[in-house]
Amino acid sequence: MKKRDRHKKKDPSAFIEAADQVQPEPVSEVKRRREPRKYKSITLPMNQIEYEQLEALAAELDRSMLSTIRHAITKLAKEQDG
Repeated sequence: MKKRDRHKKKDPSAFIEAADQVQPEPVSEVKRRREPRKYKSITLPMNQIEYEQLEALAAELDRSMLSTIRHAITKLAKEQDG
């Protein structure tokens, strides 16, 4: 690991000149379009009654609470489609 020399003074003009020489890359059209978000998690606030209902249903279905939520979403989506 390289150690810094604490007594060495930095020249701000060298930094400014180097920054002026750098040209920003043009943003391509592909980068301008927003990519869809990658949803991985969600925080779901619940009141006590909703939480207890979820807990009871998860126990009844022998699933985790998260798996029960996923199952309910999938089941409702299938019912909506026909």
